[in-house]
Amino acid sequence: MQENFKEKYPDVNIILESYGSIDCARLLVDGNRTADLLAVADYNVITAYIFPSNLADWYIVFATNEMVIAFINQSKYNDEINSTNWFEILTRTDVRFGHSDPNRDPAGYQTLLLWKLADIYYNANIYETLSQDTPRKIIRPKSAELSALLESHNIDYAFEYKSVAIQHNLSYIELPDEINLENWSYTHIYSEVNIVLADGVNITASPILYALTIPTNA
Repeated sequence: MQENFKEKYPDVNIILESYGSIDCARLLVDGNRTADLLAVADYNVITAYIFPSNLADWYIVFATNEMVIAFINQSKYNDEINSTNWFEILTRTDVRFGHSDPNRDPAGYQTLLLWKLADIYYNANIYETLSQDTPRKIIRPKSAELSALLESHNIDYAFEYKSVAIQHNLSYIELPDEINLENWSYTHIYSEVNIVLADGVNITASPILYALTIPTNA
């Protein structure tokens, strides 16, 4: 995308910085960065952080996504795991899994929201079980960093966006629409669960919608 833009507008100097979406928003809100364009993996980041700071009052949705469980051929029990037993596989004592930091990256809190929705869908105690601190669970600032842990065999499974799994040629399990945060028809079901981040921001589950805005101080 950057190359295509430069080809059309060769006089424009593009400087890209990549962080977890919440980190990006906080950098702007705290005045540690300015940006001509802010793109985030969840429109809720703009409404929860950018709007209250009067740095923008609009956003445009430009893509959708869904949560999947990514793995590789060397992942333990990859020949057993499926959309009905994944939470049982992840609790096995020899299985390692990862997700991104919910306080820095939307994929992190969307993973936790997925677990809460899974509690309802499977009638199981998934959120509480998987939320427990354990050496088998690895958390990274951004979901994109988990692919490297998979490829180096440091974890067996990762909660990822489907686009990231495809980009890195990872195998993945697609989850039911009732929990994968992709299907707009299930918005009423998603909205039954929420998560409160460390800074007090309350996020209600909703379909994954990537969005962008232009800050007022651009």
